Amino acid sequence: MDDQENWWAGEITHTGAIVVYDPSAQISSGGNLYIYSVNRKVMRQFDRDELRTIVKSIHGQERVQAFSIYSEWKKENFERFLQTEPLRIIEESRRVKAEEDKLKENYRNKLIELGFDPDEFIAQKVTPRRHRVTHCYSCKRGLDNKLFFECNACHWIICTCGACGCGYSR
Repeated sequence: MDDQENWWAGEITHTGAIVVYDPSAQISSGGNLYIYSVNRKVMRQFDRDELRTIVKSIHGQERVQAFSIYSEWKKENFERFLQTEPLRIIEESRRVKAEEDKLKENYRNKLIELGFDPDEFIAQKVTPRRHRVTHCYSCKRGLDNKLFFECNACHWIICTCGACGCGYSR
């Protein structure tokens, strides 16, 4: 069992949820960290940069209690987590790739339908300058530029139905 000196405990400021960070639970996954949620009693992934902005350290009895709860979970579940999580990551990557391929195909078909040459347009994941959440004008589904691609021509978020701002008319 790991030495608790390496663990860290904090509180997500906007929800009050208590979390524990354990360096031994980190599985290479880009900019994500695995953090144990004391309230939900599960290991969750968080974006490293986002986590820094939403969590504050906890101390004293609250920290001791969080470590105790995590320690119990770790005894019962840690080995299974280390075995299954890499497989879940691979499966999730495959699912995301399939969804991205479908989105790109729908986008291509929508551009052709609108009379555009799809080879002049590129659907790309971009690091958003600012976070935007909206909805598709065509099918009304929710859109989030952290999750979806953007059109390099109109800079609108591309919906899974293939619509972007290139086809929008008032």
